[in-house]
Amino acid sequence: MDAGVRRDINNGIGRSHGGFELALTPLLFGLGGYWIDQKIGTMPFFTIGLVLLAFGAVVAKTIYVYRYQYERESALRDEARARSNQAANQAANASGQTGLTS
Repeated sequence: MDAGVRRDINNGIGRSHGGFELALTPLLFGLGGYWIDQKIGTMPFFTIGLVLLAFGAVVAKTIYVYRYQYERESALRDEARARSNQAANQAANASGQTGLTS
């Protein structure tokens, strides 16, 4: 299997777990909160509080990961564009031209 194909598959698998994380994390925290509420007799407080805490944490993580990946891809794209322009300028200089016009 080609390394590029393997990388694309791994990236797809890594991105696909977000829905499960968004659904299961608040559910598990809610169950934990329900258990705490049952033990100490404060029925809705820990359940609601832990569900909201977990949901907020998952949303914050999603935003953080998205921003990181966006900045990383932008940096890679800018680097590739700079290399391409540098190669074009070198080719133009080698052929006797003064450079590229934009």
